[in-house]
Amino acid sequence: MFRLLAILGIVAGSVYMGIHASLKLKHRREIILALENDIMQLSIGMDFLAKPLAELTLRFCSPATEIFWAAFRDELKLEGDVPKAWQNAMNTAKKQDAGFAALKKEELKILEEYAQSLGASDRTAQLKNATMAQKRLDAVGGEAKEEYDRKGRLYLSMGVLCGIAIAILLW
Repeated sequence: MFRLLAILGIVAGSVYMGIHASLKLKHRREIILALENDIMQLSIGMDFLAKPLAELTLRFCSPATEIFWAAFRDELKLEGDVPKAWQNAMNTAKKQDAGFAALKKEELKILEEYAQSLGASDRTAQLKNATMAQKRLDAVGGEAKEEYDRKGRLYLSMGVLCGIAIAILLW
């Protein structure tokens, strides 16, 4: 009886590890796509609505990035310095959201560079900065999609197969 419970625990643990690794890749891809869309919406809002940054972020909050934008609004109210508020919001989002925690250094660097000139220059420079950030996020988003397509199912399958193999060896 104890052996059977141990085997079931090992199989369940292996399956969980495979699912967790696959979901991490999926969350990364979704966050990159959502951030790319949010940056586009923000640049359009800055160009046409001419409202404060904190107010613009209320208009396009997607479910995937809601934690980040809420933290950014709160930090803007407290801080006033956009790059510092952005960095604090990224740190908060990484702690609270699995998708943001899955972002790699390259994606984080793109977002930090975007935030450096956010709200600090004229409209033309803002649009150019947003366009550049979108293009860079699109490139890494394509890589993230390819990585998920290649490795996502592999991780899931390997978790199940490793669990079954260990169960057979222990039986």
